[in-house]
Amino acid sequence: MNLVDAFNRKIQNVRISIQDKCDLRCVYCMPENGVKWLDKKEQLTFSEIFKLIEVFNDLDVKKIKLTGGEPLLRKDVIELIKKITIDLPKIELSMTTNGVLLSKYGKQLFNAGLRRVNISLDTLNHDKFEEITRKNKLNQVLEGIKCAIEVGLEVKINAVSIKNFNDDKKSLNEFINFSERNNIPIRFIELMPFTGNKWNFDNYVSSEELRETIKSSNKLIPLKIADKSSTAKYWGTEKNKATVGFISSVSESFCENCNRIRVTAEGKLRPCLHRHLEYDLRPYLNGQKRFENISKFIQMAINEKWKEHPNFLALRYKPPIDDREMIRIGG
Repeated sequence: MNLVDAFNRKIQNVRISIQDKCDLRCVYCMPENGVKWLDKKEQLTFSEIFKLIEVFNDLDVKKIKLTGGEPLLRKDVIELIKKITIDLPKIELSMTTNGVLLSKYGKQLFNAGLRRVNISLDTLNHDKFEEITRKNKLNQVLEGIKCAIEVGLEVKINAVSIKNFNDDKKSLNEFINFSERNNIPIRFIELMPFTGNKWNFDNYVSSEELRETIKSSNKLIPLKIADKSSTAKYWGTEKNKATVGFISSVSESFCENCNRIRVTAEGKLRPCLHRHLEYDLRPYLNGQKRFENISKFIQMAINEKWKEHPNFLALRYKPPIDDREMIRIGG
């Protein structure tokens, strides 16, 4: 059985949040105060997460990404990765992380079977890092990136672009140089509207604006991407010394080829990132409902995927309609 939505899009990519808590406080992800964390008993257990991934494997899902919050705050994350990579070898497993704990766990992650990490890093400037994350931990993140590369993990850097914060020529060139030095791609993500991230048009900068700024001091060459469902479009700098990606969910919707869904840390399946509609999978995983029916339930949820999300540029200064901060959805 394959998961195919009402618009004939085959679901191949599932992002599962395994931890809602985080050791940073990024302004676009959560408010500074007042976030209600899940109790441990409210989170999916080790066995529930693995059982769910087994289900997705049987439904021919190819890629699973472990997200958070910060996944490395979960004490059994290494054991979970090891079990997934050994028992479900067809799954292409990856993880998102803020990088703070990577220097501690990088080698263990690799030895457990993980091969890919996406690291969130919005600036290479110490003062700006503290401003955006509300924490002084840039050095730990840089050490984590270094460790990840050294142990053999495939690394991508994700930077959320914010007007008058990290969209200037100096900041962008710092990222270009960082990509060149470390031979890792940098991906710039357009700021999206979520509860608690103070969304308004004044903070928004488009991918096209970023490219024009980068082009003022670098030659960009479009790169062909084989995967049409990829959220990023990539450019190389001259002689391909750096790889720069742009994820333009606001200005250039990629809903047409969307093949992904999300599961929150408490087990709610979210067909669309920007639609406040969730389906509770946990009763099927803990025995409250018949486990045999979970695949049909997931397919029913998939049928509710939007054809495309709303025009965020039309929102401008309006608040988002969702009541979940990004951290409570899963990054």
